Amino acid sequence: MYLPLLLREVDRINKIIEGLLYFSRPCQTVPIPVDLHRVIQDTMMLIRNRAEHQGISFTVNLPDDLPQLQLDEEQYKQVFLNLFLNSVQAMEEAGVIGVYGRYLPAEDAVEVCVVDTGPGIPDQLKHKVFDPFFTTKKTGTGLGLAVVHRLVTAQGGRISLEDNPDGGAVVRIVIPRVRKENRENAER
Repeated sequence: MYLPLLLREVDRINKIIEGLLYFSRPCQTVPIPVDLHRVIQDTMMLIRNRAEHQGISFTVNLPDDLPQLQLDEEQYKQVFLNLFLNSVQAMEEAGVIGVYGRYLPAEDAVEVCVVDTGPGIPDQLKHKVFDPFFTTKKTGTGLGLAVVHRLVTAQGGRISLEDNPDGGAVVRIVIPRVRKENRENAER
């Protein structure tokens, strides 16, 4: 009778401990040439069944000519997985998660936007969403978006949160094609 509850609570505590350990370690990256299309498609496959069961579909619009990026592929899979999970959890009913991208030649970077049709985030909470342990969910640990922020910035990227004019939220990530220190080493 109590065993299932105990097991769920042990799992929840394990997730919190993993999050604490993650934040206590330096963020080490192993950048390799990566096709962003494949990273996003592979990550969507991990969550597609859960999303479809909830009536959520994906729309992806990434130009075919996006350049390869020098980044840690596994860490960016975690970035997109956390963003997709966050969007699915935000939508209580059917909705759409859109992934849009473009190359920014002036910055030699790729911009990726993850857009959902959920309820959005109230203005008074937007400045907190990337803080560790901040959550508006009953069962959340508040580590998902904090991990996303840490992984993106550790690899030289930027991340921001905006309102979706059609309702919901937009997470905008700008990923340099080559990290600054890698570019400087290549030029030497």
